[in-house]
Amino acid sequence: MLRNMIKESIDAVRQGEDPIWIIRDADQNENITFDASMQEIGALG
Repeated sequence: MLRNMIKESIDAVRQGEDPIWIIRDADQNENITFDASMQEIGALG
């Protein structure tokens, strides 16, 4: 599934389109906030 999504994104870029997960419209592109910091969830080791 992930490989298919990556392949589709590569094909889109080859055709001059944006890959998946790229949002260029500022009104649709929202920041995601989390309740915990990266250190609290153990993301920094």
